[in-house]
Amino acid sequence: MAEDTKTPKIIEETVSLDIKKNHVGIFIGPNGKNLKKFIIFETKSRIVAKFDDIEKIDDIKGLFCLIETNDDNDDVIAHLKCSDEKFMEIMKECIFEHQKSILEKTKKNNDMSKYVFKTTMDHMMIPKYIGRGGYNIHQIRDEIQEKDPETSKIRISICEDKKIRMNRLRFDVIKTEFESEQNVLITVTMITKNRENTFHIIKDILTKSINVVNDTNHSNKNNENNENNDWGDISTDDVSGW
Repeated sequence: MAEDTKTPKIIEETVSLDIKKNHVGIFIGPNGKNLKKFIIFETKSRIVAKFDDIEKIDDIKGLFCLIETNDDNDDVIAHLKCSDEKFMEIMKECIFEHQKSILEKTKKNNDMSKYVFKTTMDHMMIPKYIGRGGYNIHQIRDEIQEKDPETSKIRISICEDKKIRMNRLRFDVIKTEFESEQNVLITVTMITKNRENTFHIIKDILTKSINVVNDTNHSNKNNENNENNDWGDISTDDVSGW
């Protein structure tokens, strides 16, 4: 007599997603991390919480999610598999909630503008540029918002020159009359309704702030030189009998 084997039940469904192809990477996550966390594991957690006859997450088998794109257009679809119709409904809830979160994040990123300016400045002047407790940075931010009232969520940072990714930002060089072998990067991010107009406002304000710091540095160097000249050229051979 043949052994009675029971083939596991498989429920399959394909759903269309609203995300675009360029957002699939963040939707899936590195090595599928986001799919595992927000769809597979979240579905299992909700199943355990909803059905009394399922006590452990490890008891749930056969959940599957594959994201597929189309070479001819921006369409994105999800292939879903599970072992029960009622599991499928929960799985779809999770995938649409995850999609909503991604769409909200990408919308915020699309609204955000990023400007990076490279300029000549001694690295030791970076704390001076920032000011005590970020006072100077706050002053620059307030001046930008005063001259461009429709901007919001302004963030300003400064660091030593380094290699940066040039995508999704506007890069420019601010030239001044001051010379140095060192450069810095000043990054400004914000929400603005007119990126071109905002760019010129930011550049003008930053140029003035850079000149102030460089001028202070230049004046300090001159004062040091004058103090040394007052003493004349002194060598250790000249010092005796003090």
